[in-house]
Amino acid sequence: MKGADLLSAVWSFLRHPASAAEDHLLALEARLETQMTERLESVRSLLVEQLRRELRRVARVLALGASVGLLALVAGFFALLGIWLSLRSVLGGARASFLIAALFAVLSLGVLRQLRG
Repeated sequence: MKGADLLSAVWSFLRHPASAAEDHLLALEARLETQMTERLESVRSLLVEQLRRELRRVARVLALGASVGLLALVAGFFALLGIWLSLRSVLGGARASFLIAALFAVLSLGVLRQLRG
């Protein structure tokens, strides 16, 4: 049977050489397309996994950054409260408040200058 199949294939090639070459090229193209699809799928899954890991890392950094910011805000509030109480005993309540307000105004100008530069 194999001899007959081989003879049939050779006879077909001799009668229609372009058709046999075209069939061979189509088969090769289909095989290459399958291989490329498999390769692209593996690259896509690798990229998706790396993106998921990176997004988890960014979410963790943002959550920790927000926590640090909140804790720094609370610490700043208590430090400011302590400064005001200390200055109030020396300067009085109104003067202590004006002094702290002037200090924050000067600090804001420094930050503004950093933003412009």
